[in-house]
Amino acid sequence: MKQPSVRDRADEALGGALRAYLADGRGNGLSYADIAFRLRADHDVAVAGEAVRLWCIDLDVPEPEAAA
Repeated sequence: MKQPSVRDRADEALGGALRAYLADGRGNGLSYADIAFRLRADHDVAVAGEAVRLWCIDLDVPEPEAAA
């Protein structure tokens, strides 16, 4: 049996709302590393900021608007 990926486990820990969690974090100005820290602290999902960046790309999470 194939082991679930860290992304699958993160999505499961968030009740299937990983994309929304990432979009909310990025929309609130969190860095990829900040989101990774919160995933570990709040949901016991250990992941690097670079992985979060790749997830955002793969899940089409929009980049936050640049401040004017």
